[in-house]
Amino acid sequence: MEYTRIEKLLVQLLNSSTASFTEEQKVDIREYIDVGEYGLALETFVDIVEEDKKEISKLDKEAIDELIKLFSFEDGVFDIQLKGRIVSMR
Repeated sequence: MEYTRIEKLLVQLLNSSTASFTEEQKVDIREYIDVGEYGLALETFVDIVEEDKKEISKLDKEAIDELIKLFSFEDGVFDIQLKGRIVSMR
């Protein structure tokens, strides 16, 4: 597994969401990244987007799709949760 690439993508997602995520949400995700719980970090990110009806960019969705491949998750695993949450620009 490409841990450096995974961590870079997760940090990219976290940084791109800085304006819309609360400090507590960012800390929760960061803690998972810091202890190497990358799958939980991604799942938490997606859960927050879904529950709080946040929007993400197409670049964020591309990062999520790449993480899904790196984790060998089933294709489309987060599609229902992210439906309608992707915007073309921030």
